Amino acid sequence: MIYYKIISHFGSHANLARALDVSRAAVSQWRADGIPAARAIDIEKLTGGKFKAVDIKKGCEDEQ
Repeated sequence: MIYYKIISHFGSHANLARALDVSRAAVSQWRADGIPAARAIDIEKLTGGKFKAVDIKKGCEDEQ
């Protein structure tokens, strides 16, 4: 599940939330709702392309 890979990359939900300047609750909600497109782009930028926005969105859609 790509969501867990992203969390692992950042080390925790809290670290990802801080990096994106969002609440930890928002990050936790993405597990059920999927990662929003704008945040997927931010994650791609923050990880230097390790996680591509298109793959994040596709991975989240496939998992729902």
